[in-house]
Amino acid sequence: ARALAALPQLLGYAAPLLKEGGRCVFLKGQMAEEELAAAKENWSFSFEKQQTISGGDGVVLVLKDIAQK
Repeated sequence: ARALAALPQLLGYAAPLLKEGGRCVFLKGQMAEEELAAAKENWSFSFEKQQTISGGDGVVLVLKDIAQK
């Protein structure tokens, strides 16, 4: 997900595939906070952010309760 697209676009790709109660897990980089803010403009969701086990600037975003506004 890091190299594929920004979070708002990833949610557009994933939303049609999600079942009710589904979650998205995306690996993102140093722009994760900016991508979360941009995604919240058109999407509502809750999320958890975890550091990757490889360290560096990578984070794992786990999003749930995803709905387009």
